[in-house]
Amino acid sequence: MLNQEEKDFLLKLSRGAIEDSLKSKESNISDVPESLMERGASFVTLFFDGKPRWSMGALKAHRELYLDVLHNALAAASEDPRFDAVRKEDLDKILIEISVIFGLKELKYESEEGLLSQIEGGKHGVIVKKSGRVGTLLPMMWEKISDKIDFLNNICIKMGFSVNAWRDKADILVYEVESFKEQR
Repeated sequence: MLNQEEKDFLLKLSRGAIEDSLKSKESNISDVPESLMERGASFVTLFFDGKPRWSMGALKAHRELYLDVLHNALAAASEDPRFDAVRKEDLDKILIEISVIFGLKELKYESEEGLLSQIEGGKHGVIVKKSGRVGTLLPMMWEKISDKIDFLNNICIKMGFSVNAWRDKADILVYEVESFKEQR
């Protein structure tokens, strides 16, 4: 778990990087807490007028956590294919939320009931892997989709598959997140 100083650093890093990129300016990163130099995975979501809009992330730790957050903040602001890139005039309407991923594990199961019994609504983010594609919904999506089957179906739709694609030779993984966002 991150302490408040680490959370504040990551939020400030994200906002600064997005602002600098919109000014075509190189970010100056200094005084990184040592704990954030360990490998980590994160999702960065940008809320626009209070609603989640842009989001990018990684599910597996493959670089230092602070660099992962930095990369995902910039990608969310400029590369989310669902939306136009963030503009300078959008900055005052954006709140940044960071979700640090931990506890990633693949579920082993013999039946649908066995699978569903291992997924904890409200706690787990869920990943569906099938035919070379990967889709996920973060744990906070349980607030909107409380049924486990609907949750899995929505991941499949997001991946471009039929709603029940998870039932046929898909790998299912779960993870947890520690989420925190800017306060205004």
